Amino acid sequence: MSWAALGLGAAVGVLALLHSAADYVAVNSPSWFVLAGIVVAVLARVFARTTGQRYAGLLIATALLLPTACTLLLLHLLRAVGAIPFPVDPISACVSLGAAIALFSLWFLPNPLRPGRDLRVPVPAWMPLIGIAASLVYPTLKTLWAFGIDVAAPPDTVGVVDATFYITVAVSLAAVPALVIAMRWWNRPAPKWVRPVALIGGLLLLSLGVSGLWGVARSPADDPATGLLVYGGWLVWGMTTLATAGRLSPKNHKTR
Repeated sequence: MSWAALGLGAAVGVLALLHSAADYVAVNSPSWFVLAGIVVAVLARVFARTTGQRYAGLLIATALLLPTACTLLLLHLLRAVGAIPFPVDPISACVSLGAAIALFSLWFLPNPLRPGRDLRVPVPAWMPLIGIAASLVYPTLKTLWAFGIDVAAPPDTVGVVDATFYITVAVSLAAVPALVIAMRWWNRPAPKWVRPVALIGGLLLLSLGVSGLWGVARSPADDPATGLLVYGGWLVWGMTTLATAGRLSPKNHKTR
């Protein structure tokens, strides 16, 4: 089943290369990302001989698949239900769905690259502190802009306090208690739901960070400083969240 899912990913990766997608697709994910992610996954499955090599392949493949399988899939859904008033690109939507299936297979189907449930990754104790710092970049910038301080502010954002401001700041600030609580569980059993939630959250943040940085690289003239600070912060936040999830394990009580 996992090989079939990778084959599906290869097929939709080729389709993405051949299809002339709508503008919103190219802005969030280049056409070669899916195929490149599948190639990395296959190479890791065939040639990796150590746990570190397999997980490096898994994370690289995930970073390449996520913009299409997560960010674009969400945009397709929002367009399909009319939340975004523009037509959906049906072929690109199929590509996103295929990429999501391939990504799901890497993490959950029986697979040499799939993380073991009881595996504990040796991560330094200060790693969540980096995640907390990264998560505070965006709300800090938004707060400065709300008070009229122009620090790498996009046009028409200085002095603006609206619903988006409160939502984005609240979501970003939620990382602080979450990562502090995670640190509390590092030397004691953690609840079973913690690790899956942290993995999903880390992957979503990684997806947004990769998509955002790709947009900055594609249009560097449009506020590159803001993009690097915001999306780079989300990327680091996602990576540290994944690392924290790897450190947690309900079966391990103490770090050796």
